[in-house]
Amino acid sequence: MHRTSGGRVYYINCPDSRKVLKLYHPMHTEAAIQSTRIITYLDNCDFPIVQIIPALSGEKFVTLNMPEGNCIGVLFDFAKGSCIGFLHRWRDNKSPLIHPKAKEFGRHVGLMHRLMDRYDGFIANKGRERYIDDLIWLLRRDGHDEMKIRDLEDYGNELWEMVEKLPKGFCHGDMHTGNTVYHSCRFIWMDFDRAAISHPIIDVGWITDGTDFNAFDNNSLERSRRLFDELHTGYSMERILTQSEITAVFHCIAVIHYDLLASITIKNNDTISYALIDEQHNWLMRWRDLCNKM
Repeated sequence: MHRTSGGRVYYINCPDSRKVLKLYHPMHTEAAIQSTRIITYLDNCDFPIVQIIPALSGEKFVTLNMPEGNCIGVLFDFAKGSCIGFLHRWRDNKSPLIHPKAKEFGRHVGLMHRLMDRYDGFIANKGRERYIDDLIWLLRRDGHDEMKIRDLEDYGNELWEMVEKLPKGFCHGDMHTGNTVYHSCRFIWMDFDRAAISHPIIDVGWITDGTDFNAFDNNSLERSRRLFDELHTGYSMERILTQSEITAVFHCIAVIHYDLLASITIKNNDTISYALIDEQHNWLMRWRDLCNKM
């Protein structure tokens, strides 16, 4: 057993290799099947992607009867390689070193988005209700400070008023560097469980994030700006961002905070602690000020 968030993930040690078995919670059945189809499509496009081991029937998944209901199971090859962090020593250094592979990483993201622009299979939509409103609903459900909820609601309204005007398209939805490994001179991608039709610039916000998610740091905007410049150089080799998208990319880092807080809470059938909301309220209000000054 590796982890249990949103389902169960197992490592399987075979005599000559390692595999990964993902058992999805019944509530994630559609997302699981959708992800296998996206991975198959990208593999057929020769995009470097984690390999699915099909069932004997040829299907990319199996259905297993578990205590919680019928679960989709997908067996993957273990993706060998190393995770690369693109900002080195940034906690103590106002001018951090950016990893030399950052530009190549950005190009890979642009290529993925460009290939998925041609994908004709079904992909679920994800809009304001998932990115912003879920968190506000959870906070009111759990009885958090109404003044802080209103602050976050107002900021969420500002953010989405900007984002909803931007181009729509494929969004991986969880594009942190932990969902790719570098091996044999290429990045190998995985974990498409949160993929949706949304705004691709949100993915770019994920990879541009040079902040500490929990502790606010006044230098984080400048770090993110420097990282974006490097990533954008690579991304634009495959796909062009509009000026409006470029302007919005740092605001999308705040959108990711709303999205992550809600999705992790819902996935684990949990509540959000008062301490975490105090911390995130402080972080988001200060980030809002920084971005508005910029």
